[in-house]
Amino acid sequence: MADESIRQIKENRKAIFELESLVWSNKDQAYLTRDLVMENRASILRNYTAAFQGNRQLSNGNTDAMFRNRMAVIRSCYMGDDQVKNNFREALCNKIKLEYLDHRSKLNEKAMMVTMKIAEANRMLVQINKEIMAMNEEVVEYNAKRIAENREMIDKGVQGLAEATVESNAKLIAENKRKIEEVRRRAQENIERNSRLHASAEEARKVIERHTEEIYERRTQIEANAVAIKQNSSACAAMIC
Repeated sequence: MADESIRQIKENRKAIFELESLVWSNKDQAYLTRDLVMENRASILRNYTAAFQGNRQLSNGNTDAMFRNRMAVIRSCYMGDDQVKNNFREALCNKIKLEYLDHRSKLNEKAMMVTMKIAEANRMLVQINKEIMAMNEEVVEYNAKRIAENREMIDKGVQGLAEATVESNAKLIAENKRKIEEVRRRAQENIERNSRLHASAEEARKVIERHTEEIYERRTQIEANAVAIKQNSSACAAMIC
């Protein structure tokens, strides 16, 4: 019986050594995937800043200047004492102002919808922080418990060692074997889960990079519009009496 216990203990020791490599590999791969996800998040925020605070503000500035030019052109069309034509001009000015306000109100609506989505993302981040805090608390409590157990072993010796029997050894060996299988199963699931997550993050990175290219291509178009608007402004200024 003692020889069988020795054999099983050696088998468990070998399995634990292999399992240790698997679990540590899980940890390394999880950190690599998390780094990729966090890099994606940073790139998304960079794109958000470039699109919302950059392109959007510049585009809105172009819109304001374009409507200012349009109003200046129409206002410069003074028709003397022809009240009908002057009324048309004033009604057209009102129409243009309404077009601008309609455009602006639609943009306001879309901006508020975006803000709502950002608020929802923030709520998710708050929940994620709560989960991280709970995980940290679990680690702290685990460490505190094991520290107390270590202190007790230092002060009183290893519990159960003096009373060990063939039967108690067999029970402990069997428990270890069950735990090995449990941890191995979880580690394999972690490998599959991390593989899917990493592949998803890689695909997300490609989308983010395409968005970055699109944002800066649009920036070029915005700048071209600004040049055209400035040229129109010079022409409008010449029309003003």
